[in-house]
Amino acid sequence: MNEALSKLRDDEEIYRLVLYYSFFNYPLKFDEILKTCPSVRDGETLNRIVNVLIKEGLLVEKNGYLGINESQLQIDQRIADENRLEKAKSKIERSIKVISRFPFVKSVMISGSVSKGVLKEDGDVDFFIITKNNRLWLTRTLLVLNKKVLRLNSRKYFCVNYFIGENELAIPDENMFTAVELNSLIPVYNVEIYKDLLSANGWASNYIQPNSYLHADMEINVSSSRTKRFGEWLLKGAFGESLDRRLKKLTLKRWKKKFSHFGDEEFELAMRSERNVSKHHPSNFQLQILHHLENGMKEYQQKSNKANLYKQE
Repeated sequence: MNEALSKLRDDEEIYRLVLYYSFFNYPLKFDEILKTCPSVRDGETLNRIVNVLIKEGLLVEKNGYLGINESQLQIDQRIADENRLEKAKSKIERSIKVISRFPFVKSVMISGSVSKGVLKEDGDVDFFIITKNNRLWLTRTLLVLNKKVLRLNSRKYFCVNYFIGENELAIPDENMFTAVELNSLIPVYNVEIYKDLLSANGWASNYIQPNSYLHADMEINVSSSRTKRFGEWLLKGAFGESLDRRLKKLTLKRWKKKFSHFGDEEFELAMRSERNVSKHHPSNFQLQILHHLENGMKEYQQKSNKANLYKQE
């Protein structure tokens, strides 16, 4: 045994975090691990554990970046993607303003790769949207129509793929994928609801600490819109209620046909469609990443056990 780690939990959590991002070939900086790892909250402890993992060949460090199989190419790609995001911020802000002014939109957050500080060359800007309860499908349809008609169906800066109602903030998928995506959201319109969302999903802090403050400069102020107020007044009664139910039914029928290759469980995970939940993830990265984590952690356990890396308590 070269050096003992004080706790199994600490080294596993550090490795699991780096492993998660390795799925995207995304190396992490030391301070990013420190700010997001749930159990290791001081730099001295983190530095000690990371040094052991590097010494045993379980992590690789290069130019201040940590990864499972680190390379200069991955580092260069991350820097290029960060620069691409910086150049795209004005376009993203315009999308935020458009989305937030639609009827029944209560809060807007950025998810996906942009919430991690990068925009890949072939990537989209993903939005996580909270709507008024029982108007989700109406709101979603209006936003999708805007994308198809006015944006020629381009998702580059306008990918609206996850909606929940304001009274349905608890997300049932309690796993590493959901925790990372939830706690890395960037609130850009109505931050108070974002705080409520984190509170309703406190379990996620067992996997990763919220880190949206890393990109807090992306929050914007949106003035009240007459069109939004008029739309909400027009659709507030029985007509709006009926239309919302009808649109949910039509959308779900189309998705069931389009994604008929999904089994019931996979469809529920990737395309969840409830009265106040709409999830449109046809690539089902969640399942792929969870498998990546499961296999990677099994391999880590085998290697760390062989190296006698930590104390048995």
